[in-house]
Amino acid sequence: MESIRMLLTFLACAGVCAAQGAPARAGAPPSLVVLKLKWERQIDRSPVARPARNTGGSVVSDPDALNNPAGLRTTGWNPFPPYVYIYSVEVRNDHLKQIRWVSWEYVLTDPVSKRELGRHEFFSSEKIGAGKRKTLQGRTRSTPSRVVDAEGLGKGKGTLHEEHVEFRCVGYDDRTWWHHPSSQESECVEAEKRGKSR
Repeated sequence: MESIRMLLTFLACAGVCAAQGAPARAGAPPSLVVLKLKWERQIDRSPVARPARNTGGSVVSDPDALNNPAGLRTTGWNPFPPYVYIYSVEVRNDHLKQIRWVSWEYVLTDPVSKRELGRHEFFSSEKIGAGKRKTLQGRTRSTPSRVVDAEGLGKGKGTLHEEHVEFRCVGYDDRTWWHHPSSQESECVEAEKRGKSR
């Protein structure tokens, strides 16, 4: 009987632990839980290339997209269209406040040396209610990483990158915000202005 009770306790704990999502990273906003993250490459089939942005106005690309015309078509249809990269993170808001917007970065590091190989900055003006889940997406022409660490290849690791998301600023419905400990409050003010202007 005691072993059945212990087994039930273990299973209950395992279910709760699995529901918690990824462990919070140091400097992460309170109660914003990362559930899943991924990136994917897609062919850009638009007849005229424009700086990447979500048509609904809720997601914009990294700030350098407007300043980097390399590889962007200006007229006509290209039979070899360039790729775009979609970066996604599914989050859950465990805070009592509703989130109005999030400034975040998709980061790739070498699994052995932990050296940073790529970083992509996005702004999402997605409302995430208390206790709700949402998938934030950013779109850019920048590849995940232009560098592969030879040390990581030599160790025979199963993956070339480790991936995580860093939140820079989170804006709440009551007009307050949280910012990463390594940044200043002014970074959130600028992020919000930049996001609203796109």
